[in-house]
Amino acid sequence: MILSSMLLLALASAAVADEVDDQISDLDDEYLGVEAAESLGESGNPAVAPLILALNDSDSDVRWRAASSLGKIGDLRSVGPLIQALNNSDSDVREQAAIALGSIGDARAIAPLILLFNDSDSHVRLEAKEALGNISDPGAVAPLILALNDSNISVRVYAAQALGNIGDRRAVASLILALNDSNSDVRRSAAIALGKIGDPCAVSPLIHALNDSNSLVRSGAEWSLGEIGDPRAVGSLILALNDSPIWFQSALGKIGDASAVAPLIQMLNDSDNSVQNVAAKVLCEIGEPAISPLIQTLNDSNSSVRSWAAWALGEIGEPQAVDPLIQALNDSDGVVRGVAARGLGSIGDAAAVIPLIQALNDPDAVVRGAAAWGLGNISDPRAVAPLILTLNDSDANVRSWAAWALGEIGDPQAVDPLIQALNDSDGVVLGMAYRVELGGTWLSLVYGDMDGVVRGVSAWGLGSIGDPRAVDHLILALNDSDILVRMCAVGALGEIGDPRAVEPLILALNDRADGYWLVALPLGYAGNSIILEFNDSDNNVQRGASRALGLIGEPAVAPLIQALNDSDVSYSAADALGSIGEPAVAPLILALKDADSDVRKRAAEALGEIGDPRAVDPLIEALNDEDSGVRAVAARALGIIKDPRAVDPLILALKDADRVVRWGAADALGDIGDPRAVDPLIRTLNDSDWTVRDAAESALVDIGEPALYPLIRALNDSNSYVRGSAAMALGQI
Repeated sequence: MILSSMLLLALASAAVADEVDDQISDLDDEYLGVEAAESLGESGNPAVAPLILALNDSDSDVRWRAASSLGKIGDLRSVGPLIQALNNSDSDVREQAAIALGSIGDARAIAPLILLFNDSDSHVRLEAKEALGNISDPGAVAPLILALNDSNISVRVYAAQALGNIGDRRAVASLILALNDSNSDVRRSAAIALGKIGDPCAVSPLIHALNDSNSLVRSGAEWSLGEIGDPRAVGSLILALNDSPIWFQSALGKIGDASAVAPLIQMLNDSDNSVQNVAAKVLCEIGEPAISPLIQTLNDSNSSVRSWAAWALGEIGEPQAVDPLIQALNDSDGVVRGVAARGLGSIGDAAAVIPLIQALNDPDAVVRGAAAWGLGNISDPRAVAPLILTLNDSDANVRSWAAWALGEIGDPQAVDPLIQALNDSDGVVLGMAYRVELGGTWLSLVYGDMDGVVRGVSAWGLGSIGDPRAVDHLILALNDSDILVRMCAVGALGEIGDPRAVEPLILALNDRADGYWLVALPLGYAGNSIILEFNDSDNNVQRGASRALGLIGEPAVAPLIQALNDSDVSYSAADALGSIGEPAVAPLILALKDADSDVRKRAAEALGEIGDPRAVDPLIEALNDEDSGVRAVAARALGIIKDPRAVDPLILALKDADRVVRWGAADALGDIGDPRAVDPLIRTLNDSDWTVRDAAESALVDIGEPALYPLIRALNDSNSYVRGSAAMALGQI
């Protein structure tokens, strides 16, 4: 009978624990300074010894915080005590001790951490596995290999994962054997571990694992074969694409072997769109070796295959695809022509400009829209006149893409035509009941007409060009019935920056409508489609108007100060004043005396955003405002400005009756970083509100070294909140 690996590990752990008991017993229980550090070594961080003592605190929160801090400090004196803490009755303490030992990376922790694979708490087991992966000592490999044969499934799983994290090739043979484990979780963990190690010896066993009965094991084997990158796996991975193509595309792309090209192109004939999509994406990842075969595929008899080939060539983006894609603009199938136009726009070669201009007359509206998009991407001035004509296209979708393209090119010739387009009345189909991918997120688009897209895109285009001739027309557009038009108009007025827009934009601060638009140009399957995201960054007309006023600058100051009196727009007005900066300081200081507390609050907020030292004394005075909201905002503003004159008044504010004010004062003192705040902040660790305590703890960390010894003393405070916060802060200084 084989002696249990767990018994051997337990014996090793007990030996370490005996050493630690001897060390800790020498520490002075009434430690109030740094003298007791001598019993654990003269050198190093003076917080280590008292934090070791805190591992035995009566409060579990103090104990786990002490463990966490010891891990961050990384002093070898703490290894033994932390190993002992792995046996603590509280799972949070055990978890943090495991994390700390992994951070320190001392080999003495290997055996005790492996014992934790049997812990009753899943978080503890996970952190023990992660910790072993962080300990790069070769001594961890042998006991972990032994643990792969343990009777406990969790031990085997975590052992395999830890071996993968360590990455030592001595584990390869044992992990290959583990691919035949009776438990699928163990097999999957072994497969992934082999990929992390990256030894070519694992390729054949991993290929065999592609036939595992469990889908997660198969996906783990696929991932690992991609990581190893051996061409021997290509054939098996291609066959496995029929199992679940989404899993296996990344591996083939990573390997990038030309032998995969022909089978993948064959898969473009598949009747399943998702299989076609995966094959096309892998061909894009393979890149250059796929270009010539894809060009040949543009002549395939199947129009769907041709469209995917055109898409892939556009995504690869190599100039040698330009002429074949230009030829594809004459394809008999409208989807192929549209995707070819899209691809030419993506590549951006000027040779495509004239053919794309000709495609603006294609009988298919989707092709015309894609051609307009491509011309906008290339941004060649030769396209301006044809795109202006396209603003009169019979299809509203095409008109919207023409307006977008003209904005991208930015030629002043387009100003008057785009102004006329602000009166466009036709709607645009936003979607065709399919799903599109935007920024890694799948969004559902449903069929529906929406008035205003052409007008909105035209407003955006006028802002991109930046010609003041558009100002009066854009001001009128602020009253458009469609929110997209209003959103684009406020953005355009900000880009142009003409003072005539100030009063209308202040009125627009009352417009709280918000929305989000995706203008879709469907090109067959959704993966081929062109998506244009139209919204201001906040999806909100009011905030867009605020940003526009900030861009206009000084001419907007006086009207915005007046707007602070309007509760409906005061927040946005203050935001705009903060963006304007120095010209707004004097009026905002005066506004701190306004009878309306909301005005005072917004003024303090804007002064903090500007950060001008002239505001310090007025903001200090505002710490005594009768309104707690004003006091809180003034405290935060002083923290942003970071003037040491504010330290003593902010210390007084730590005793404010309002918790939000106390929080703001603590946060501000941390931002300023003055040592005078240390003792008051330590007293604040005893605050009745946890958010204030957290702010005080963070502030002490920000102040840094001057807080070190006071925090060490605080480890003996009678209040557990104070001790716990002090323990946590010490690990971050």
